[in-house]
Amino acid sequence: MTNAVLDKETFCRLVEEHQSALYRTARSILSNQQDAEDAVQEAVCAAYSHLDRLREPEKFKSWLLRILVNECYDLCRRQRRTVDFDQAAEYLTTPEPDLAEHLTLWDAVLQLPEPMRAAVTLFYYEDCSVAETAQILKISQGAVKTRLSRARDRLRQTFTENSGVNMDEFDRDLKRRAREEPFPLPDSFVQRLRETCDSLEEPPRRKPERRQLSHWGAWFAAVAASLLVILPNVSASAAEALEQIPVLGSLVQVVTLRNYLYDDGHSFADVSVPQVLEGGQAGSSVNAAVQADTDRLLDQFQQDAEVLAQGGYQSLDVSYEVTADTDRWFTLCVSALQTQASGYQILRYYHIDKSTGEMATLSDLFPSGSDYVSVLSDEVRRQMEEGDRSYFSHEFRSIDPEQAFYWTPDGGLVLVFDEASVAAAAEGVLEFSIPASTVETLRTEHP
Repeated sequence: MTNAVLDKETFCRLVEEHQSALYRTARSILSNQQDAEDAVQEAVCAAYSHLDRLREPEKFKSWLLRILVNECYDLCRRQRRTVDFDQAAEYLTTPEPDLAEHLTLWDAVLQLPEPMRAAVTLFYYEDCSVAETAQILKISQGAVKTRLSRARDRLRQTFTENSGVNMDEFDRDLKRRAREEPFPLPDSFVQRLRETCDSLEEPPRRKPERRQLSHWGAWFAAVAASLLVILPNVSASAAEALEQIPVLGSLVQVVTLRNYLYDDGHSFADVSVPQVLEGGQAGSSVNAAVQADTDRLLDQFQQDAEVLAQGGYQSLDVSYEVTADTDRWFTLCVSALQTQASGYQILRYYHIDKSTGEMATLSDLFPSGSDYVSVLSDEVRRQMEEGDRSYFSHEFRSIDPEQAFYWTPDGGLVLVFDEASVAAAAEGVLEFSIPASTVETLRTEHP
């Protein structure tokens, strides 16, 4: 395939080719067959209506699965469903040891909590890499590895009484079973999928449904004491960790000094909190901001965990990476993904200006009295009007004076907007590039 836009015949052929992947993925997230069929139908229609966004046809499967996962979480949100444990006991209990040998891998997968099910399905059944699985589920690769590891432990308990079984060998056995075990598709699903494809004469266009999303500030408060908190101490292991701190320039160093882990069977948290070292007052400011944001996330997570203890699942994954380390700038990006019926990702960027030794926000880039908010807002609005995404262009008024951003190598800016803030939530986190020439003009103007 070389064309960016597929014709209907090719599109439908590819959908049929991947129908097992579509059903398994939907069923791994949703609680019943009917919902899975509904989600697949919605995803196929949505994908067909946005074929022009498929830039790499060879990655059609991953692209379609990402759309499907969004549709699954949207369906959960609309229904506001949680699992009724009394009705779903058969899926949540461990089978008797003498019955384990008759249990299929898929039966065992359906007994796992939803965050694990989806990761296992994509990794073992669909042969997605860790990176591909992370991209489809919109979580970090570390979170994928954590979920797979926990799932393997539970599956090992289901299929073997030997707690000391070689995990590499067990992992290979899981891949073999996923590949070889029969997986008949429901006749109703196959028929409905065929009918959906036949109906795709005109790409359906649906008015985007705006979904309100709370910002970090709506999630936050103080760390719950019941969370398992792992902190390095002044022991030899801590000293070894400090020896491995990556040097990020003459001014800034960073290391993970705090990990928050939580697993009660319904709520899962894997949170890595970075600490900037030797960054002077700027480093202290970044650390305080990161810790405050993380504490608030964890507090909301714990509050939700208490509610969900009787039914339902949630997960919180927080990771970080250094996205810039130049002679002038150091940038730390913290990514948070909260999954509960729907998945929401938020990115926060923390900048240190090495020339001043201070933490910098968007307003710090421009002279006092600069009209940067108006100029940058106009540019964002122009890109919305010329773009083909489900933007809320008529509702957009202005950027935040402290809008999240990061630098481009040529000196331009990329403004970052939370999910559902300027477009339909299915569009994800959105970015708008500001040319370096515009930035330079604003930075040198004298109001």
